[in-house]
Amino acid sequence: MRHILRLAAFSLAAALAAPAFASATSDALGDCLVDKSTGRDRKDLARWIFVAVSSHPDMQDLFALSPQMREAANKSAADVIMRLVTVECVDQARASAAVDGGATWEKAFGKLGEVAMKELTTNSAVTTSFEDPVKYMDRAQLKKVFGPKP
Repeated sequence: MRHILRLAAFSLAAALAAPAFASATSDALGDCLVDKSTGRDRKDLARWIFVAVSSHPDMQDLFALSPQMREAANKSAADVIMRLVTVECVDQARASAAVDGGATWEKAFGKLGEVAMKELTTNSAVTTSFEDPVKYMDRAQLKKVFGPKP
């Protein structure tokens, strides 16, 4: 079970990187995971990813998480994953595992992670926050790089 959760976490996080090639069965599982997950499910999975990332030594100063908060995020993620894989999308999970083996998790949960992260990053508060570093950038220097060629 821990292996599945680790793979799901990695896959959700990896969704921000290049998409993996998926077979038709992994695509079907990914579609099912997206279709059968709720907005709350996707937020719970994204929260879990952030909790996992907060364990990195270079990130610990950014997060003040109690053991209870970590436990709650882990439990919520496990509940979502178990419901999706063993109830909502069980037929697709079986078919995908038979064709793609362990790669099933990366491919299918990558699709779910992509949707979850898109939902989070399109929130107006988040998009505004993404723009915050602009005020510290040297526009003249950027113009030298991206402006018209001399």
